[in-house]
Parts: sequence; structure tokens; C-alpha cells
Amino acid sequence: MKRFAVALLACAFVAASLASPVLAAGPSVSKSVLGSDDEIAVIVVRIAASDRDIYGITIEDESGSIEDIVSPIGWSGVAGSELVAFGTVDRPIKAGSAKSFRIVTTNKDASFTIRFRDKNSRFGTKKTI
Repeated sequence: MKRFAVALLACAFVAASLASPVLAAGPSVSKSVLGSDDEIAVIVVRIAASDRDIYGITIEDESGSIEDIVSPIGWSGVAGSELVAFGTVDRPIKAGSAKSFRIVTTNKDASFTIRFRDKNSRFGTKKTI
């Protein structure tokens, strides 16, 4: 009986270890309007890493309203009216921490689709805010 209990416990441990990457929540995102007037708005997009370090993000704006961007220290960014790409080599968003990115836009209600990258490839599901 003891062997059965130990074997069952070992199987449960292995199953939990294998399932944990699948069940991980992935990065979380939020957006807030920092300031706006009749023509432009500054939107802050906050990205929090949960289980993997984030080295790059891509933000899409189907309305084409992006005017400018501000990157966190150690990050660089390239922007067009519909797409922004931010990246870093040595200052990722570490698991358990967050960084904020500023986007100057002509549409304070713009909807953004965000994708994430680690050192080597895209990961997680895209998020829309």
C-alpha cells in the first residue's frame, strides 16, 4: 500500500511539473490615458511579466493613430502609424515585474493588440486592450 501511495504521489508531482508551463497566465497588460487634449492623447501601456522575461513587444493599432512613442530606459522603439516595436538586449521585463511604455496618439480610445517576445521567439497569446 505504501508503494502505491508513493507512486501515486510521484505521478502527481510529474504531472504538475509538466502542466505548470501550460497553465501559466502569461504577461498581463493594461492601458491608461495619461493626458489628452482635442488633438492628441498620451496613453501608457503597462506590461507585466509573469513567468518569462520579456525582451520585445509589438503593439498594433488598426486605427493608424500612433504619432510618437517613449521607451523605458534601456529599451528602443520604432513606430509607424499602425505598428510599434519595442525591444531590449539587456534590460528585459523580468518575471514578476513590469514596465510602462508611452504612446502618443490622435485617438485616446484606440484599441491595441500586443504580442510578446523572449530572447529567441514570440510567445504567449496576443492581448488586446
